[in-house]
Amino acid sequence: MEIYWHIKGKYQKIAKDGEIRKATPLKTIINDIQAIATQQKISNVSTINQSFGLNFLPPNIVNNLLEKNLGKSAILINQKIKPSLESSHNFQPKEFDYKFIPEESEGIDNLILASDNQQIPVNLIDVCEGVYQLKLSENQNNPIINQKRENAFYELNLIIQEQPLTIIDKFLQNPNTENCVIFLYDDCIASLKIEDLPINLQEAIKILKNDSSLTSDNLLIKAYRQQYLTLSPINLISSLSDNMTVAEDNQITINKGKHRELLYELIEKAEKFLLISSYRLEDEDIINLIVNKASDLPLGIWILTDFNDEVIKIVDENIEDKEDYLEYASSNEKKKQCLELLAEKSIGFRSGNFHLKTYISEKSAYLGSCNLTGGSLSRNIETGILFSHSPEYQCLINYFNYLWENKSKAQFLPKMGEFQIQNLTPKNISIDFDSCFLNSYQYEEDLTLSLQQFRENTRGKIIIYTRNFKPNRIQANLLKSLSCEIYYGNFNGSDLPAKKISFLHGKVVIIGNQVAYISSQDFAFTHYGFYDLTYKTNNPKEIEIIKQQLQWLVLKHKQLCNKSSLC
Repeated sequence: MEIYWHIKGKYQKIAKDGEIRKATPLKTIINDIQAIATQQKISNVSTINQSFGLNFLPPNIVNNLLEKNLGKSAILINQKIKPSLESSHNFQPKEFDYKFIPEESEGIDNLILASDNQQIPVNLIDVCEGVYQLKLSENQNNPIINQKRENAFYELNLIIQEQPLTIIDKFLQNPNTENCVIFLYDDCIASLKIEDLPINLQEAIKILKNDSSLTSDNLLIKAYRQQYLTLSPINLISSLSDNMTVAEDNQITINKGKHRELLYELIEKAEKFLLISSYRLEDEDIINLIVNKASDLPLGIWILTDFNDEVIKIVDENIEDKEDYLEYASSNEKKKQCLELLAEKSIGFRSGNFHLKTYISEKSAYLGSCNLTGGSLSRNIETGILFSHSPEYQCLINYFNYLWENKSKAQFLPKMGEFQIQNLTPKNISIDFDSCFLNSYQYEEDLTLSLQQFRENTRGKIIIYTRNFKPNRIQANLLKSLSCEIYYGNFNGSDLPAKKISFLHGKVVIIGNQVAYISSQDFAFTHYGFYDLTYKTNNPKEIEIIKQQLQWLVLKHKQLCNKSSLC
């Protein structure tokens, strides 16, 4: 077993010739890259991307930089660079010394780092803050390090003795099952191999790894099955059905900024579990709330999202607002920060084509348009509905389980403060959920049918609120002949008259007094294969509540327009 200490401090880069490292002009960097590439006989731009740590940039960007700084003559049509015009044989890259300077509170001296140390930040210019992972070896001269190592081993042995089921589960959650990481106090972690464990723990892990259903007299295996093997969202279906209370009225929320308060309360009041499906995970405050809640929830936290580099490109290829563009441009950085928070607390997640926004505890379940992003929670106009122990509540749990078991493409398992990706083979577990909600295809068909029925018996008008508006051909022709109010937040892909409301992200459709839809999906049917749900209601009370909240929304929009004179 090995113990590591996460030390806070700064990385420093100093030239061996004593020169202070300064910011280098872009042209100098490109010229240096060209010279080194020539020296190394590298000409392909995609290879240069990888070799020089530029793989965070698309190849076409690197190509454009080379063109801009070196001229068209330096670029071939097949994206290869020509040899440097200057002699590459005389090119000598500057050599540097590296060190890590711990914070004063850590109590240890500076650490001299080898130039090939993989912990040195790739983008280090001169100094940057960071964390260094130091392996705590025996008989080191520093008494602070020796004491920290001794304390860590004492704590680890205590965990192994007093929490053996936790150790077993850590090993089983790791794909190779031969090692695991245990987070300790005082910024330390332990890397354990299975042979480091007592014999009875080794035996239990090996049996459970091969087949968790096998019978055994091993008391640890019995205890593990009882405590952990029920901890799958699939088991929540039956376990909660027996504890249903009288259903409360559904709580409809159509507003700006209210969803942060609503979802904070749902998460904060959870006592057993949280099921979370959010297309995007980018709000640090609410992710912090989730990870801090993790240790208090005996049935765990289960997260579905769409961790896909093409997500932003697909959904927002028609972005018009500058504010939206800026938010989405920084999306990956926000996502990275939130994933780091999850990894630190050993909370994994699954990824797939999940556009669904639902948040469920043992007390209530939300369905609507709100993602876990700063824009959705604080700035955007969002729509949602909260169910409490109703048939819809159970259907949402069932649908979450359906996606978790059958539609997840990969799972991200926390390891050493990072995520290890494991591809998943889809299952085919039968779970009933269709009775309460409409999936994407059902929603399109049902909406079209409702419009046709409304044309035959026109009473009232049609009201549509959506971020992007792109009806199919049949729907567009029906809407042209009917009395409609259409509001959109970002994109109108039709020739129907519609009013734009800034930051509208909610999705609501009302057809007369007969039917209303609240959805996680826009009134835009492009069929990218996303998983969404829509709540359909014929309840006059709910339809009236939706209308009242929308009227208030329109009023507030008009007041803002009058003040700004921008509408």
